[in-house]
Amino acid sequence: MLTLRLESFVMPIRIRPEIRELFKHPVVFYLTHRDDKRRILPTFVTLDFKKQELYYTVSFLPENIEKVYDYEDQDVLNAAPQHNPHCSLKINDSQFLTLVDQARYLYHVDSEHNEMILYTANDLKAKTGKNIHHICCTAYKDVDDADFFYFSAAAPRGSTEEKELLSLRSRLDLSEFELLHTEQRPNGRAPHVTRKIGNCLLNSEFVVVNLTNNKTGQVFTGEGQYMRFIYEKLYRSFCAISTKAIDESFVENKQTFLATILRDENFVAYVHAKGRNLFEICANDEDYSFSVDQGEITLLDLDTKKLTVYKTTNCMPAHFEIDDNTNTVYISSHNFIMLPKHGYLGPATIEEFSFASGKLEKRGVFTRPDGYRYTTHRFFTHNGQRYLCTLGQPNRLFFINADTMEMLYYDDIEVDVISEQSNIRDFLNYTQLEPLAIRAIEISSDGQYIFLLGHTHMHFYSFPERKIVQKISYTDDIPLGDDLNLKDFRKLTSHVNYLI
Repeated sequence: MLTLRLESFVMPIRIRPEIRELFKHPVVFYLTHRDDKRRILPTFVTLDFKKQELYYTVSFLPENIEKVYDYEDQDVLNAAPQHNPHCSLKINDSQFLTLVDQARYLYHVDSEHNEMILYTANDLKAKTGKNIHHICCTAYKDVDDADFFYFSAAAPRGSTEEKELLSLRSRLDLSEFELLHTEQRPNGRAPHVTRKIGNCLLNSEFVVVNLTNNKTGQVFTGEGQYMRFIYEKLYRSFCAISTKAIDESFVENKQTFLATILRDENFVAYVHAKGRNLFEICANDEDYSFSVDQGEITLLDLDTKKLTVYKTTNCMPAHFEIDDNTNTVYISSHNFIMLPKHGYLGPATIEEFSFASGKLEKRGVFTRPDGYRYTTHRFFTHNGQRYLCTLGQPNRLFFINADTMEMLYYDDIEVDVISEQSNIRDFLNYTQLEPLAIRAIEISSDGQYIFLLGHTHMHFYSFPERKIVQKISYTDDIPLGDDLNLKDFRKLTSHVNYLI
């Protein structure tokens, strides 16, 4: 456990009255400082509509940097390659809990006392008795008791690659835990999302992909295994043309092999001659071409403790949206893998499932040839009609009729870079589009306005008018003290949520 100091700053903003009246609760998102290479000391930004304020809570301070650097268990802090905060759960008006993608830690933020506690997996082990390896990054409060939330985690199982899937219920202040169920699972990351429906827990198996080499039929669990397979074959072919003897013990060393060869400038040049990245090498050379399995979601019945697995169309199911009135579940199913960065295999989908009697049944699918990734989707109602909205990479906003799962319309935010492309997949895979990318969405109470978080600005989109009606910067040139300036921070956010 690390106790860290925070500094808070307030920036007044002006929000159109008709917009601020319809966003009933604050929205939270996250920034990182350009010098925070591990992205482990985020800035939490709370947008308060009623007060018309952006409230910046900064943890990237010299004393905190030193504490993190000196922390005795660096493996726990380094476990998350992305360090991307995914959701926050409100404890009270000044405190919230934040979960982080693929991490072995989480944050407890107290803005009233300007204090943040970084809880690690080791702290949770002391409370749960389980050696937690990963914690899910998106969790939800218990609708029957808002002082508690449901979440999941993965724990090692002996010396094998297998893990235990832990389903837990915890008090928001982490003072009390209940282990609901454990289940042996063949691969080792915690579910991306855990969400309760009825008396069941939904889990999505994000970032766990089985790949099959099309030439040999060999199956690999996860992109990491396949990436090593590619590099080993490339290294062997590189040594052959270089008449360099191969040290098999070096190749087999999982700790040093990749790190060493990727520092060899001649080998790196050899790899780049075959493709711009590993994804292109796989597309161009049949020795490395692959296919992927369908993704999986699981449903745990908390009464019977039965875990049921359901397949999704694409390989990367992620987030759940639920219409509580109809017990309909809408699941975003990405279609990319990490080799080591995003490589899009094809368009994404949003899949519709009905939930009844502790079971799911697939009813419909939304997909578009110009719709990739769908990082965030939201279900909402407007004037009595049911809708979904989602963002395709990088900035195409789709609106969907939730009854028919057909597109109502789409709109490109600020600029259209998709329509002119003859090969959208290649364009997305090999073009730097992050300055245009918008992924985070939240919806006003009546479904009229959509909050979108861009690279430097917040956008408010009118669904009935089909246009952006206000745009507000959140990274202006403003001194924050301790030699910090707001312009030195950048967006760390893939998801935003209400603090309720």
